Amino acid sequence: LTKINKAVAKIKFFILKFPLIIIVKLILKANIQKIILLLMRKKRLAIVQIKFYKLAFFSVFLGMIVETEAVVLQVRKFGDTSKIAVLYTKEMGKISIIAKGAFTSKSRFGAALEPLSYVHLSFYQKNTDSLHLLKTIEIAEPFNRIAKNYDTVIAGFTVLEFLSSVQADNHSNYDVFNTLIIYLKQLNYDANSFSTSTIFLFRLADAIGYRIDFNFITSIYNNELEKIKISLENAQPVLIAKNANYHQLSVELLKKINFLLHNSNIMLTSNEFKEIAIFFRIFFSFHLDKKITIKSIDLLL
Repeated sequence: LTKINKAVAKIKFFILKFPLIIIVKLILKANIQKIILLLMRKKRLAIVQIKFYKLAFFSVFLGMIVETEAVVLQVRKFGDTSKIAVLYTKEMGKISIIAKGAFTSKSRFGAALEPLSYVHLSFYQKNTDSLHLLKTIEIAEPFNRIAKNYDTVIAGFTVLEFLSSVQADNHSNYDVFNTLIIYLKQLNYDANSFSTSTIFLFRLADAIGYRIDFNFITSIYNNELEKIKISLENAQPVLIAKNANYHQLSVELLKKINFLLHNSNIMLTSNEFKEIAIFFRIFFSFHLDKKITIKSIDLLL
């Protein structure tokens, strides 16, 4: 009786799922194999539907999956086990992500989630939140030499802070991204990180619309002049200081910068790079109408 009931149940299920004319034709031909194949096809369709609904669920609640290249700008601890990182991505510009479980010994993210890392990542893009969820991350190209030198690390951190401060969220700039990757490659091999970082800051200013040219220094012949007042509006010498926004730089440093920007092999010291960084902090603060703080400047020795 049990076997009969099961058979009847299967037949009822079959009749409900498929048009009667197909069933009759198959029974008349006594083609059991086709009946089985038809059932299997229906099962495959059900599996496809399940996968579709799962994808829809993750898209709604977790966000669409985005894959891109990026440079890690900043990382901080969040809660007991997670990290929040600020990245500059190729496709979306500056974004923030949360890496759940990144602060545990079993973290699958490894050393990729560290500042100055050039990475390839995938994340769930949240449409209603500025904090995206990290899915995977791996090193795109290792820059192992950077971490071996204190001056190089601090110069690199200074540049990353500037980039994070002057770039708005979710605004991509391919020129800035490509310039950043070239900078990291040079930083990994160049002997003088301060010169390399100075060149990047000038290129960054140019890329966001504030070209700075100190070529005027070649026409300064007054040997007694020690410092020049530089206008924050156009980065040119201030002739009348009254009611002008300016910052003073030494003539010697201005000459060095000018030689450096014209492909000369100039070595800058830590103090000289610190002066340059302070100038850019004041310059960007003036033009972006906000106070910019670069903490890494204080770590320059």
